[in-house]
Amino acid sequence: LYIMASRYEGLPLTCLEAMSSGLPLIVSNIPILTEFVEKSKAGIVVDFNDTKMAANSILQYLKDKQLIKKQGEQARRFITDGWDWKDISRKYLEEFQKLMQLSK
Repeated sequence: LYIMASRYEGLPLTCLEAMSSGLPLIVSNIPILTEFVEKSKAGIVVDFNDTKMAANSILQYLKDKQLIKKQGEQARRFITDGWDWKDISRKYLEEFQKLMQLSK
């Protein structure tokens, strides 16, 4: 499992790396992380502002070994089928170019 309890993220490369290793995600409920979990169907989203509720959600998730295994496989498939470093680097370059245009 990979846990990311951030309150803000851009494109989280560590999530992509974890997923490529077959790890399902446990992430905070911020838009980019929620989107990754929803699209990949490979993990859960929790509200880390409510630590008791977050802990309970994680404990319940940990009990379902079959779901964790399935979502780990789905995480790997999501990355291998839709992401590669060429795509990621292209997206970063596009964002940098947008920023360059804004700064002119």
